[in-house]
Amino acid sequence: MILWMRVHRVAPTTAGLALMLALVAVAGGSRVPAPNLLQGMLVGTPLAAVLPLLVAGLLAHGLASGADDQAAVAVRPADRYRLLYVLAVCGVAALAGLALSVSGAQPLGAAAARNLTGYTGLALVGGALLGRHAAVALPTAYLLLVVMTGAPVTGEPPLHVWPLAASGSVAAAALAGVCLAVGLFLTGRNARNPRRGL
Repeated sequence: MILWMRVHRVAPTTAGLALMLALVAVAGGSRVPAPNLLQGMLVGTPLAAVLPLLVAGLLAHGLASGADDQAAVAVRPADRYRLLYVLAVCGVAALAGLALSVSGAQPLGAAAARNLTGYTGLALVGGALLGRHAAVALPTAYLLLVVMTGAPVTGEPPLHVWPLAASGSVAAAALAGVCLAVGLFLTGRNARNPRRGL
């Protein structure tokens, strides 16, 4: 188990998750200026919407680091370990994000946890569609599209802009959960051919 954790880079992913949660708690509401193509100006994107992509990237990189041949003939349930690993990272983020939001320390804590779940799901889908080493391309491209098209200045953003939705948006949380479920399904389906997914 220790070797599995080392190969799949559990320690760097855990450190990245802790750092993300700390940065979200301290400065999650700070905004990063980004060009908006529809509004023709710079629009601020909250750090809490962007930082989870880094953790999803670390997680995807760790999942892609496993040896294909060893995973295919492993006696232990390697596929189950990977599933539990993904669910544990998303679960810890969800609990910590909810704690930040409920306590009032950072209202965007739950949004950051939701985004980590959604980006991880998109990375798993990207691993199934694009290959394990290009998995992060899909959530990165999606986030860039969302940031560059942006949300309306007033009112709730449309559903496809779920990374920019408020922490209390049930529809955005459901869509992020669907992304994770689809990603886990595709990963499980490709388990017999490790090169086709994460």
